[in-house]
Amino acid sequence: MGQCTSVLKRRSRLLAALLLVLLGAFSCAIPKEFRAHSEFVQREVLENDAIKADGFELDGTLLSYRYSGNAERAIVLWIHGTPGSWSDIGRLLVDQPFLRQVKLVSVDRPGWGASQSLDTDRVYPGFDQQTRFLSPLITRLKRQYPETPLIVAGHSWGGSLAPAVAAKNPQEVDAVLILAGGLDPDLTRPRWYNRLAKIWPINALIGSGLRQSNIEMYALADNLAALQSDWPQLATMPMIVVQGGKDPLVSPRNADYAQSVIDGFEQTNADGANPLQKVVNKPEMGHLLHIKHTDLIKDCLFDLLAEVDQKKGQRETSQSYANKREAQKNSRCS
Repeated sequence: MGQCTSVLKRRSRLLAALLLVLLGAFSCAIPKEFRAHSEFVQREVLENDAIKADGFELDGTLLSYRYSGNAERAIVLWIHGTPGSWSDIGRLLVDQPFLRQVKLVSVDRPGWGASQSLDTDRVYPGFDQQTRFLSPLITRLKRQYPETPLIVAGHSWGGSLAPAVAAKNPQEVDAVLILAGGLDPDLTRPRWYNRLAKIWPINALIGSGLRQSNIEMYALADNLAALQSDWPQLATMPMIVVQGGKDPLVSPRNADYAQSVIDGFEQTNADGANPLQKVVNKPEMGHLLHIKHTDLIKDCLFDLLAEVDQKKGQRETSQSYANKREAQKNSRCS
């Protein structure tokens, strides 16, 4: 009996040590800026009367979203990462100069925040599950503003999802902004801490939010493998991919994959229209672009909008194509 008790104690200490390592990995990945952002959201965003709430029910699941701003020039649909919520982009939701021109719609992705099944707890880790609920929202926004460009922007897991959403709605989405989003199936497989988080009792101790996030991370590589067949849908759609070189959660090498996709688009479009499609590498930046670099996000959105504003379907001469590429090098979002 004493020997069994000793073994159990050793195993308990080992599991406790593993849990501390896991929590340490998460805490290292979440710097002080995240805590400051949470305080900002509590103070400036959550009770802000200018931010309106809306939503709809589809097949027993409620999709909830918030919005603010004016659709003078564009509508931006923001898709958060994992874990996350609509308030992740809170700094732009209260940015008045930006909101004078743009209506920002920030959604709780299915399974997060108020976007839940009305019958039972559910997780929606598949891109097809996510797009099934986000597509009707895009349709609703385009019916409200049929002449206003709509840009889908996503960060982290939401950045990985954004091109899938755009590919499913190519007639309604005008441009895509991908921020710190994993795109290469080979670079987005679960890491050691994801595998550790599946083990009991660590799985039980990390909380429901991180458990749900872990399920989504396990599904990501397969989602991206399936997305490969949908990339051609975006061949003529303006798109910017932003990747930080010091990102501890998304490998900076995902930028190389994104560039290879865009290079393939340029070959496809060699004799036709060549939209603004580029990868913006930021060697000094990390993962929390939506918190620390909202000015960059605004610049990228307006660069995409300037491209969308050009006459659709315009064919380019080789000289005009070269001039556009040179202008892109001098863009604010570069």
